[in-house]
Amino acid sequence: MSQAGSFCNGADGSGLGTIAKIRDLVNRILPEIDDNIEIFLPLLNEFTQFMTSYHQRSMIMEKRAIEAARGREKLHSARQRVSREIVNRIVSRDLPEFIESLLMGAWANYLVITLLRSGEHSSEWESALATTDDLIGSVKQDQPEEDRILFRLKLPNIVDTVKAGLEIAGDIDSDIQSTLRKLEACHKAALVAPIRADSVSSTKQLSNTESGPVLPEANPVTADAVKLRAKQLKNIIPEEWRQALFEDADLQTDQIVASPQRQVLLDSLQRLEFGTWFEFYHEKKGIYQQAKLAWINTTTSKYMFVNHGGRQIEVKSVSELADDIEYGRAKIIQMEQVPFVDRALKSIQKLLKKSSELSVE
Repeated sequence: MSQAGSFCNGADGSGLGTIAKIRDLVNRILPEIDDNIEIFLPLLNEFTQFMTSYHQRSMIMEKRAIEAARGREKLHSARQRVSREIVNRIVSRDLPEFIESLLMGAWANYLVITLLRSGEHSSEWESALATTDDLIGSVKQDQPEEDRILFRLKLPNIVDTVKAGLEIAGDIDSDIQSTLRKLEACHKAALVAPIRADSVSSTKQLSNTESGPVLPEANPVTADAVKLRAKQLKNIIPEEWRQALFEDADLQTDQIVASPQRQVLLDSLQRLEFGTWFEFYHEKKGIYQQAKLAWINTTTSKYMFVNHGGRQIEVKSVSELADDIEYGRAKIIQMEQVPFVDRALKSIQKLLKKSSELSVE
């Protein structure tokens, strides 16, 4: 009972069923303990069966928590990748606000679905990115006449592909038609816009093996540039997508500027084994909480923790976990395996020894 009680945490409500069972056993033992010591054996068996079921339920809960976390992290990673692909393409370009909204809205959802279904090495994913490049290029307003002619020929295919993507993303027909009308207006504006004298046809940059216009290569995009662009697109990018971009940029920055001491800590955290127990201190609540490392996403370096009942209670990036350890909000603990009675006898022995020493003095 004492061992089972150590699994209970009133702070998060875990173990309330165990506490109720312990209370029930105690209430059944106390009236009969003087006259019937044989009551202990059947109650021990009953409690053992209860705890066996408890641990089985905990394992099932933990497995479900891991599966759910994997699904969420897979979606989060896809959003992160898609956000980065889009922002990298528009970070240094001045596009109509509608196109930015389309790219970071319905079209981004289509890219996420494609990435999750087909994977990043698939022809479907490459084709979706190519369409993204064509969509951005088709609304460029300072194109040379040669490129305008080529894009004019490609527009029907671009529009059809965008329409198919929006249907896959789940947009309703009225929204799709409204989007296509606005896209058509952007195309008309791009085709009639004045041509800059210093603009160079992208067709002149092509080798003889190429057959269509390409967008000029953008300069390497830094993490700070991505974060700045994400802030500029605050009203366009959904909050969870912006967070994905910020986390990606922060991870890159942390890897670059980590001090030797922090790098040692980060390396040690990456070597943690599943089943390692932590104790977290929640400053706002003023409570301590034990949690077991149940799963690590090696791609995003996210760590998922569960309580004794197998319920997810924390998800932290390796950077956040390192911060908690450095500032004393988290520490690794060793779960006590010594039986309660043995621990109690050792404590009594120490107290008696200390008392005898004081008496001699």
